[in-house]
Amino acid sequence: MQSLLDTSDKEIFDAVVQGDFTNTFVTDRTELMLRSFNVHGIYTKYECTSFLGERFRITVRLPPFFTNEDVGNYLIDKVVLVHLKDRRDKFNMLM
Repeated sequence: MQSLLDTSDKEIFDAVVQGDFTNTFVTDRTELMLRSFNVHGIYTKYECTSFLGERFRITVRLPPFFTNEDVGNYLIDKVVLVHLKDRRDKFNMLM
């Protein structure tokens, strides 16, 4: 989510939970997911995109001169919800 838009953890949490705080399964899992990014030191859109690129670099087999961010952006554009071009639309669809 964070690699799609420059959003805060609270915005992501609110978008996933959608006001239903009684569903503790969803709220607990969302909070755990967001905390795990902080453990890895991932706080910004750039850091998140670079993290994705680093993890999936070997899978996409792009030229070695591509930065981790370039690879992450390639993944978002060519693998995640490819029928949507706008990242805000991708974010909303995943919600």
